Amino acid sequence: MGGPRSLPPRHVLARRPRRRIVSALRRQPIVFWALALVAAATTYLTVEGSLSATAEGAEAYGELVEAVVAVADLDPGSTIGADDVTVALVPGSMHPPDAITEIPIGRDVRHPIVTGEVVAERRLAPTGAVGIAALLEPGQRGVTLPLAIHQAPLEPGQRVDVFSTTDPLHDGGRLSTTVVVESVRVLAVDESTVTVAVAADDTANVVAAMTTSIITVAVAG
Repeated sequence: MGGPRSLPPRHVLARRPRRRIVSALRRQPIVFWALALVAAATTYLTVEGSLSATAEGAEAYGELVEAVVAVADLDPGSTIGADDVTVALVPGSMHPPDAITEIPIGRDVRHPIVTGEVVAERRLAPTGAVGIAALLEPGQRGVTLPLAIHQAPLEPGQRVDVFSTTDPLHDGGRLSTTVVVESVRVLAVDESTVTVAVAADDTANVVAAMTTSIITVAVAG
């Protein structure tokens, strides 16, 4: 008696079921072509669906256009350098009407710009404006006020109210406090002073209050 017969290699065994299926389909061409048509139709519908979704996305967000985009967060008062922005393709719906068309190297930032945001003219200070002037809106003035010893911590960008308290020696013995300006924006802070942006029409009142009264700055919510 001969020894036990060895099994065929695994890859040969794996091909046998497929060969049987192919042979069976060849003996029944109608079934073969029906399955082929189903596979082709499924592929077509899948591709068509993807193309339709892409077209709908393009219609919803607009065609891609070139824009100057921030590559890092830019804080008010910072000066834009060559490494802060780049030119990239963005959907038309993300392209504001006042988007700048040239790299704004040397321009100062007036309002915060976040990473990936298209840089718009309204976010920047006018060309040539630097320092505190770059942070002022049209019609505003920057006024520096003294800070009290026990002053709440302040940061640029916060809103504050400015109060004036009269000296009783200069006001008939009466002690009174009034609001000079409300919800003005903090531009800069150091150990003893704070600079705020006030409307041009309020500037004289703020300056007068500093010369005749005690000034208190309160953080506004």
